[in-house]
Amino acid sequence: MKTQSVISLISRLLLASAFIISGFLKLYPIEFFENDLLMHHLGNESLVLFESRLLIASEFIIGAGILLALHDKLFLSLSYASLALYTIYLFAILAIEGNAGNCGCMGSAIVLSPLEGIIKNVFLFSLTYWVWQIPFKWSTRYRSRILLSLCAIGIAAPFIFNPILLPEKIITTSGERTVLPLELLYETPGETPPSFNLVKGKKIVAFLLLSCSHCKLAATRLEAIKRSNPELPIHLLLCGERDDLAKFLRETNVSVLPYSYYSSLHFFMKMSGPDFPAIYLVNDKVADAKMGFYEINSEALNAWFADTTTAISRD
Repeated sequence: MKTQSVISLISRLLLASAFIISGFLKLYPIEFFENDLLMHHLGNESLVLFESRLLIASEFIIGAGILLALHDKLFLSLSYASLALYTIYLFAILAIEGNAGNCGCMGSAIVLSPLEGIIKNVFLFSLTYWVWQIPFKWSTRYRSRILLSLCAIGIAAPFIFNPILLPEKIITTSGERTVLPLELLYETPGETPPSFNLVKGKKIVAFLLLSCSHCKLAATRLEAIKRSNPELPIHLLLCGERDDLAKFLRETNVSVLPYSYYSSLHFFMKMSGPDFPAIYLVNDKVADAKMGFYEINSEALNAWFADTTTAISRD
């Protein structure tokens, strides 16, 4: 086999693997990818549930198409197009936000800065070029059926492996409610009180642990919502090792949300309860509702904040 053919074959395997692996890494946890799309205003909370899975499906289809050499010019053209779009997107992120944080190219498993993501894409461009030079040709009368099956399986796979969980609806109602002892935040020796007032008025209060993966996802989701809805009074209360605070803020991209840090978990759980993340919709210390990560959505938060009635619960 000629050297050029060997290079093309190796390039094909690497290129196909890059697309397929990138898709799988985005799929688990897919919430990280959803939050990344939401953070950069590429969809609302409902749209990103579908958009994220369709983008992952496109990576599966392109990777499998290149690997199987079903229609080289088509799938290599798609490779060029997708890499070009992702690279333009990363240049925009680099220009607007700088080179900090995770570009999301490989999900949360492999952290790449926007610049590293661009370099990765340039490498994949070169692999696409080498595969294009010596396309692999094979014929079968079932080519059309295989292509249609590939597309159907590729599109369905993300929805099957990681089904969509729609946010639960929250409605106003009456009934017994919990009073949170938020005054402890301002009265406990050894802990720095928050600079904002959580005791009076309507507040969205999120109790998060610095070491909790779902808490990080919740912080990123709330940050994205706050950026699009600056009027919402969302506040983060964070607990954990102080050395983990900077890493938490960096990984979650928290920059707009006000937060306060606490070191004592025992003190923290007097208000939050045992489960994290714990997100409370509070009205004068009265918890109208407690939300988890999968219930966070701007529509529900805005409806509660604008509602003049008092209590909220799940239907």
